[in-house]
Amino acid sequence: MKGKKQIAPRKRNEYIVFIIVLTVVGLMIGTITFFAFFSTFNTGREENDIVSQLPENGLTAVITDIDTSARWVRLYDIERARMVTHDISPDVEYFDNRGEAARAGDFAAGDIIIVVIEGGAATQIHHNPAAWEMRSVSNVTVTGSAIMVQNTSYSYDSGLVSLYRGETFDIRTLQPINVVTLRGYRNRVMAVIVEQLHGYLEIRGAGNIQNGMISVGTTEPQPLEQASTIMVTEGIHTVRVGGENICDINTNVNIRYGETYEQSIEA
Repeated sequence: MKGKKQIAPRKRNEYIVFIIVLTVVGLMIGTITFFAFFSTFNTGREENDIVSQLPENGLTAVITDIDTSARWVRLYDIERARMVTHDISPDVEYFDNRGEAARAGDFAAGDIIIVVIEGGAATQIHHNPAAWEMRSVSNVTVTGSAIMVQNTSYSYDSGLVSLYRGETFDIRTLQPINVVTLRGYRNRVMAVIVEQLHGYLEIRGAGNIQNGMISVGTTEPQPLEQASTIMVTEGIHTVRVGGENICDINTNVNIRYGETYEQSIEA
């Protein structure tokens, strides 16, 4: 009579290790899934709690100008599409977008808020948790009454706040190379805060360089003959120039908005 087939000790140990590893991996996946679900659930609950705490009589607006020392604020009423100016109550309360206490200095032109007006004065000013923000974006184009960002179209109107270093800026002059922060409400851009505009880099003597190539900052090298004048974002950049009849050149340039920086190259 044949006996039962025995599992070799080595194979049995490998089988036990496999079962243990499989169990541990399963527990890890289960734990991660649980916490991810709990976090999402909890975040959603917190956001709902914040929204429920907002004042029902609040005005949704974007700040066009504010002076907390002189106690006044100029607003664009988003729902009614109109400009309004209000005093700021001496007892005003400020809140961040999580409903926690904030300071007057946390609010500036371009912020989207919910404000409570009582007796002609602002008594509560909240950062609006329903507002969105896209920081440091480029390739922004403006056409008619639309702003295109990454193949997505957003509307804007006369209430748009557009600023560069605290001064009003015409967004129709934006170039794709420029860097901006966008703030919006629903599908509308309400504020464009310009971070970087551009100047120009002019290469003198480019025609004397054989098969010359140039790169600015992190951009890909391009033929020098096609880049005698280059549009460059303001700030300090490293310029690299190479060619068959010159030693490679590495130099830093400081580009200022609206100005042209001249760089001479000799073969």
